[in-house]
Amino acid sequence: MSAPATARQLMTAAEFLLIDNHGFELVDGVPQEKNMGMFSSTTDVWILGLLLRRFDWQKYGYFTDSEGGYQCWPQAPNRVRKPDIGFVRREKLPGGIIPEGWCTAPPDFVVEILSKNDTVEQTEEKVEEYLDAGVPLIWVVDPKKEEVYVYRGSLAADRLAGHDELLDEVVLPGFRCHADELFPPRGFIPPA
Repeated sequence: MSAPATARQLMTAAEFLLIDNHGFELVDGVPQEKNMGMFSSTTDVWILGLLLRRFDWQKYGYFTDSEGGYQCWPQAPNRVRKPDIGFVRREKLPGGIIPEGWCTAPPDFVVEILSKNDTVEQTEEKVEEYLDAGVPLIWVVDPKKEEVYVYRGSLAADRLAGHDELLDEVVLPGFRCHADELFPPRGFIPPA
């Protein structure tokens, strides 16, 4: 991406799609860099792997990674959020087909993983936006504290850690895990 837009040169979601937007979201016409370092990125891959193994996702819909963008705020058409992990049910997509550009249907589930540069205000803003779009299940994962904050349709979050069980039969039928399973072991090196 060349240079971020300033307040004088706002970008539309369609224009944002045409440029190299890797690592950026569009917040009301302004590209904003996503904060993700190696530690939070590794946690992202670990969680996605866990979800893919333990949830029969192909039966219900599609997962997106941190580059899958959602443009699902009619009141803010130039907002594109890219959750670290997203899941959208097939029946929300026209013809059940994955769109070429941004997904205009709100995801059913998002995971945001805190990195060392994320602020409380930025995270709360994203959670509020997802809730306003109608996202029924949101996990905010703190890999440093090994905690997950679970939002189910409101700003009241459940804080889970250790052997607390994560499940939601409505959004992720059949998926279960303990909160501590969301985090790779310290010093983990995958087998060759």
